Amino acid sequence: MATKKQAVTIESTPKTYSAAERGKLGADQRLRTAAVRAYLNALKNGKPSRRPLGKRTPEFMRQQLAEWAESPTDDVIEGVRRAQLTLDYTALLAELEVEVDMQPLEDAFVKHAKEWADRERYPVSWKAFRDVGVPAEVLAKAGIEK
Repeated sequence: MATKKQAVTIESTPKTYSAAERGKLGADQRLRTAAVRAYLNALKNGKPSRRPLGKRTPEFMRQQLAEWAESPTDDVIEGVRRAQLTLDYTALLAELEVEVDMQPLEDAFVKHAKEWADRERYPVSWKAFRDVGVPAEVLAKAGIEK
């Protein structure tokens, strides 16, 4: 038996935009996207992505670097190990000392996040924002509800 196809009706005709209006809408969404991206990146990367383990505290690493600078080694293997640890410790110390001023990023996120989330191809939910680390208080300020 053949199935009958149901006719699809459109209740209202979607608004049509001129090229200039479409360009402005696209630019606005790019601005909102940039604000949301900057805040989410700062949440993800603004804090050290890894923590020193064991005795590798910042004080310990600085002390080791100072000791190695004062007393070079003649052993080539130890020299290579120290060279690598110097690179590792220097990078880790730099990472630990970076501080990001989150307030301007948060303010821009609060201003743009709700409209950005609503206008995305697949609207972004409160839960999705929470899953990537956005605090509930920030979402409440942005008007994004559970």
